[in-house]
Amino acid sequence: MDIVKAWGVAIVTYLLGSLLFGWVAAAAGDPEQINSGVGHVLWSLVPTLVLYLLTAVLATIFHGRDHTPARHALAVLTIPAVVLLISVVGGLVSGSVSLGDTAMSAVVAIVATVAGWQLVDRIRGTTSRSQEDTYWW
Repeated sequence: MDIVKAWGVAIVTYLLGSLLFGWVAAAAGDPEQINSGVGHVLWSLVPTLVLYLLTAVLATIFHGRDHTPARHALAVLTIPAVVLLISVVGGLVSGSVSLGDTAMSAVVAIVATVAGWQLVDRIRGTTSRSQEDTYWW
């Protein structure tokens, strides 16, 4: 049940964050500025970093502590991975985003997700059910 709770929190966080960042970009961003090099970093990569980091942090917090590493990874990383896959495939199929932009966003998303996951686990001081556990399931 904790996995479903972590997935639910991750989905809600991602959707609300996407809506918020989209609204802010539409309200405050000049289209010419957004399409510039600096604009791409400010209006695309920074929100991607914040969104994936926050999604992973909240999923990790809501999943709890008493789980094997594999179950914990499944709970925390599934939603960001699915969202990233949909974003990459959708962007490439539609042709609306260049391969370079897609690759940069994917790298930022992966780094932010892993950083958020590990940040919470390091603060808690635990990464699995027990330090003696060597099994994954």
